[in-house]
Amino acid sequence: MRKRYVKLLRRLNAEIDLQKSFDLTNLIIYSGPNRAYHNLNHIKECLDEFETSKHLAEKPDELEMAIWYHDIIYDTEKKDNEEESAKFAYDICKSIKLSKIFAQRVHDLILFTKHNKLPDIIDGKLIIDIDLSILGKPSERFNEYEKSIRKEYSWVSEQYFRDGRSSILHGFLDRPSIYLTEFFQKKYESSARKNLANSIKNLKRIN
Repeated sequence: MRKRYVKLLRRLNAEIDLQKSFDLTNLIIYSGPNRAYHNLNHIKECLDEFETSKHLAEKPDELEMAIWYHDIIYDTEKKDNEEESAKFAYDICKSIKLSKIFAQRVHDLILFTKHNKLPDIIDGKLIIDIDLSILGKPSERFNEYEKSIRKEYSWVSEQYFRDGRSSILHGFLDRPSIYLTEFFQKKYESSARKNLANSIKNLKRIN
C-alpha cells in the first residue's frame, strides 16, 4: 500500500516528503480504533476495484486520489464525514502543490460517496460503484462486512440499528440498478441484490 500511494504522488509530481505523507495522512488515521470496516483494508479493496476499471475513468489520477481520502474522516455519530473527508483531501492536495482544479475535482468526487445524489460524470459513477463493490462480493466477505458495520455502530441499540440498516439496504435495492456503470452492473449487480435481500431478511429476524 505504501508503494502504491508513493507511486501516485510521484506521478503527480507532488511536493512532499513521500514517506511521511503516507504515515501521517493514511496509515495512522485509517487505523483508528473506531474503524472495523472503514479502514485501510477498505481502501485497498477499493483500489483493487479501481485497477480493474480505471480504463473507464476520464481522470484516473483524480479518481485514485479521491479513493485514498474518501473515508479519511469517519465518525458514526456524525453526519458530515464525507464533507469533512472532501475538505481534508482538498487541503492535502493544495498543501502538496497540486492544482486548485485537481483539488476541487477530488473534493467533489468524494462528496458523491455520500450516496445522496447521482453523478452525471463517469468518474463520479465509478467512485460510487467502487465504494459499493463490497455489496456484490461473495457472501462470506459480505457477511464479514455487515458484522464490521455493526461494530462501528456498537453504540446504537439493536432494534434501532436493525431498523436503520434495513432502511439503508432497502434504499439500494429499490434503485433500478445498484451500480451506475455497465462494467459494475455486469460484475456485481446480481450478487449484490442477493446479499442485500438476505441481509434484510436477517435483520428482521427476532432473536
